[in-house]
Formats: sequence, C-alpha cells, structure tokens
Amino acid sequence: MNHEGIEVSAAMEAELERVGSVLRGLTLEVRRKNSWQLAERLGDATPYRIQHLLGRASWSADALRDSLRSYVCEALADL
Repeated sequence: MNHEGIEVSAAMEAELERVGSVLRGLTLEVRRKNSWQLAERLGDATPYRIQHLLGRASWSADALRDSLRSYVCEALADL
C-alpha cells in the first residue's frame, strides 16, 4: 500500500490508521483520557483498537525507516 508516497504493508497501514485515531482522541476535550473514553469519543464500541495499539501492536521500525528514507531520497532527487 502507499501512504502519501511511503510504501507500507497492509498491517502497517492499519496501525497508522489506529495511531491517527488515538492522536485525534488525545486532542479531544474529555474529562479523563483512558481507552474507554477515547474509544467512545472516536465512535468505537470498545477500547480494543486503542488497547491493541498501545499494548500489543507489532511493527517494524526498521522497515518504516527504510521506506521513509527511500521516499525522502526520491523527493530530494526531484529538486
């Protein structure tokens, strides 16, 4: 898959979506910021997506770094 020019796997794409949701949730005005309140404000029925991201998600920092490096090198080559 391609995420704004950066090649990522389907699993990594799903994690990026979760990260975006969690970050949006953290900027919401809620009294307490725990996984249940964030999930509720984000429209999720359960906190499992947030809990998965924070506690169980597995992704390769090296693969993301390599993909990002390729993207930046290609973008700079076009200048």
